Parts: sequence; C-alpha cells; structure tokens
Amino acid sequence: MNYKLLFLFCLVGSYTSAQTLEGTIYNATQTLPGVSVKNLSRNIQTQSTSNGSFMIAAAVNDSISFYLFPYAPQLKLITAKDMTSPIVIELKEVNNKLDEVLLRNTPKKETTFSAPAYEQTVQQSILGDIDKNGHLYVPPASTYGINFVALFKKARKLFKKKDGRRNAKTTPAITSLQLEKLFKEDPVFNDDFLYNELGLPQNSAYYFFDYCESRQLDTNLLKPKNSFLLMDKLMTLSEEYKELLNSLKE
Repeated sequence: MNYKLLFLFCLVGSYTSAQTLEGTIYNATQTLPGVSVKNLSRNIQTQSTSNGSFMIAAAVNDSISFYLFPYAPQLKLITAKDMTSPIVIELKEVNNKLDEVLLRNTPKKETTFSAPAYEQTVQQSILGDIDKNGHLYVPPASTYGINFVALFKKARKLFKKKDGRRNAKTTPAITSLQLEKLFKEDPVFNDDFLYNELGLPQNSAYYFFDYCESRQLDTNLLKPKNSFLLMDKLMTLSEEYKELLNSLKE
C-alpha cells in the first residue's frame, strides 16, 4: 500500500470537510458588531467584528445561528454557494416598540441600577412582543429545527413562576459565554456531563446555556469550591429545560 498517497488523501479530506465561512451582518440601516455566531454542527462560536464581519469554520449542511438582542434569532443551513463567497445576514429587530415608560408627577427618588431587575424587564418586554409579532420569531425553512416562538411562549409560564421567588439582592449573573468556556476547559463539566449525566438532547448545549443565562445564576457558582453547588443547580435547570422541550411536542 502506498502510505504517502493514503496520508495525502486523508489530509485533503480533512481540509475539504471544514472551510472558512465569511460574511457580514446588518440590521435595517447598518452593520452589527458583537453578534453571536455559532456553528451548531461543530460546537464552535465567534462574534462579528466592529464592522459586522465574521469568519467561522464551516462546511456544507452545517447549521449556523446568529443572535444579538434585541433582534430575532436567525439560523441558516449552509449551502455550497455560501462557501464560495461572503454571505450577507440581516437581523430583524423584534421589539421595535417596547412598552412606553409612563412619567408620573411623583417626587424624585434616587435609585441604584439593578441588573437583575433590568434583565427581568427586558425578558417581559420580549415575551409580550412575541404575542403581538410572533411571525418575526419564526425561523426560516432551513433551520436547525428549534421553534423559537413556541419555546419563548412556554418559557413565559416558567418565568412567571420563578419571578416571585427572586432574591432582591443584586449579584452578577453567569453568562452563556462563561458556561461555554467552562465546558470547554473544565475536566468535570464537559460534553459527557451535558449529554449523559444531564440527559440533554445532542447539540443542544448552546440553547441550554442561553436558558441558564436567563435564570441568572450567581457567578460565585463558578468558583472551584462551589463546583458541587453548580452541578446541583445545572441538574435542576436541565430538568426544567427538558420539561420545556417536551411540552413543545405535545
């Protein structure tokens, strides 16, 4: 057997299996920096640059998601044509008209900014807008199969149940990016824990991390001494998340 030819064949095969997908992300008027660009098929992600451009490893039939608040999430199934020249992605704003803030003639009271309270207000505004403009949340025909409208509507009930039990104390919350970093670097929190211990559906890690971010977990849970507390919390949230997904099938 000619091992040199075999090696060359494998090398070429690995090169052609994943190439670099390039593109630019816009809204209705300008380019968008800081958009989360995730290759769901390969569990990798990046963000768009200051001029809205991005580069990410991809291949034909990979599923790429694009998300930046307050725009509707968009998922794209990559075609052969997409790999030949830069693609253009336009994100549509889903909450063009947030609930108006009523200014009442009351004595001014100095208050401090509360991140959890702000996030809660934003979540409620989005959930309310879904009822009015649900069509903007429906993913394109060639998507990864997640129905964002149904998912957010089911989540509304869960948010309402939990809101009454929120602690008024303001603490930094764990972000989805922090969880992704943890599950790439930590020997315990890994894919085996996600898919075997927690029993999550395959390739659902990014959606689960986004769900965890919405639950505003205390960043102190990321400290090594709190690993067991974080593990217990993720087990609880994974059950909620799976129940949410199962309810979409009913």
